[in-house]
Amino acid sequence: MGRRTLIAVLAVLLVAVQAEGAGRKAFKAGGSFSTVQGLNKGLTFHAPFDDPSNPLKRYSGGALTFTRAHDATHTATYVHATTGLVTVADNNQLRIEANGALIEGASTNLLLRSDQLDNSVWDHRLFDGQWNYTASANDTISPDGTLNADTLTTASAEYSHARTQPVTLSANTVYTMSAWTMPGTDNSDGKLVVAFGNGGTFVSYELSGVLPTTAGWSHTLFTFTTPASGYDGAEAGITFDSNVIGKTTYLWGVQVEAGYGGSYIPTTTATMARNEDYLTAPISNIDNATGSFVVRVDQVSNRAALNAARVILGGGIENNGGFYFAGGFDDVTAILDASGNARFQVASHGASVSPLNVGGSWGGTDKRSYIDDVAAADVTFSGDMGFVRAIGIGTYNNTPAAANSLWGHVKDLRIWNRVLTPAEFQMLQ
Repeated sequence: MGRRTLIAVLAVLLVAVQAEGAGRKAFKAGGSFSTVQGLNKGLTFHAPFDDPSNPLKRYSGGALTFTRAHDATHTATYVHATTGLVTVADNNQLRIEANGALIEGASTNLLLRSDQLDNSVWDHRLFDGQWNYTASANDTISPDGTLNADTLTTASAEYSHARTQPVTLSANTVYTMSAWTMPGTDNSDGKLVVAFGNGGTFVSYELSGVLPTTAGWSHTLFTFTTPASGYDGAEAGITFDSNVIGKTTYLWGVQVEAGYGGSYIPTTTATMARNEDYLTAPISNIDNATGSFVVRVDQVSNRAALNAARVILGGGIENNGGFYFAGGFDDVTAILDASGNARFQVASHGASVSPLNVGGSWGGTDKRSYIDDVAAADVTFSGDMGFVRAIGIGTYNNTPAAANSLWGHVKDLRIWNRVLTPAEFQMLQ
């Protein structure tokens, strides 16, 4: 080989290596890996949800189907990926946030007048045991970009102030309280609070140190378990421990819901619910005998300790089997067969990490699965995967339920009709 030929070959190899590195970097950043030679071979479906400019882009595989019905008693909001504002979603609209497609289970906001702190429903003062705030209505720009947030001001030289409302809670049950908060003249003594019975126990969350995220506002939430028994009713709201008149704070979008909490559900004269997000991908171009997938997900921060199944890909085969979280973000159990047996098991990750890349393949002699770059032991099975209906994304197909929803973001989903090599899987992690 001549010197000029050798130089030319080395130059080509250098360009190829640079392109591969750029492709891996782009994928991790939420971009395309189309620059990686051969990686698109057999790619039948692609949905980069964390690309707000084109959230439903795909190479093939047909259109996604999404439902989340709205009516007089059901609504949903999300933080818009571009504007950063809390936005009411349209009927059957997939909610695209900066981190990807938001997939949540059903929930209900148990508080009334959630963004009207001046309303008389909030005139309770922790069972009348504290002094009242004064509430100035609609004098501050709220997280939805309109002039509808209220200013709360301490109006007495007495030490404790509160603005709360009664809420019906079940005993020995997990709930989450959340609100959008913004410091006023002094936020150091403010607390979100839930009290149980007159003079009974309470749980609270300090607002001091809460950092703003959206135009000065912060979405603050905390999870608690109600007492097993022995209390007479409950109230939820905000307290302020100060004997200085004129201290201010801002509160909007207050919510109490069963479980570990999710996006804001606005209410007026009655409680309001949110239906589950139900997103599916068709199986018309997915090979039952041979295939692979890589999906990148993250979780809502408050759900890091949730030890319950959360689906990555569900349904598509008998018994609603699918790839799902078996215990937080630590383990993932892969596709189940009609008898409920695992086709293969994804290795333990060892820590709750977000975002998370999960991959798997079926068919041939390679039946592998990955969490990030950790490979699991192969598990053999006979026959094809038996896909018979559309695959749920972030929920089971046909049986969506709050307990099994992802409660987080699907950032990127890719499905191939071939088995990816170990090197390809690791390139995508």
